[in-house]
Amino acid sequence: MTDDQFYWQFNARTNSIAWHAWHLARWADYFQASVPGMTPELSRRLPPGVQIWHADNLIRRWGFPAQLGYAETG
Repeated sequence: MTDDQFYWQFNARTNSIAWHAWHLARWADYFQASVPGMTPELSRRLPPGVQIWHADNLIRRWGFPAQLGYAETG
């Protein structure tokens, strides 16, 4: 897939494949960091969860807007 295809939008109200790929990755990152805190047993067995999004400060590095909705997932 070319960059043009990846970022193409049908119209101004639709999202590109690139946006959907980012959105899915953000939810996966949020979820994996949330798992250790879901139950006391998981908290005991797993290290604290850390989102790559926060650890690598990607919101700033990639120039995203400050408000990205629930859990900064878009």
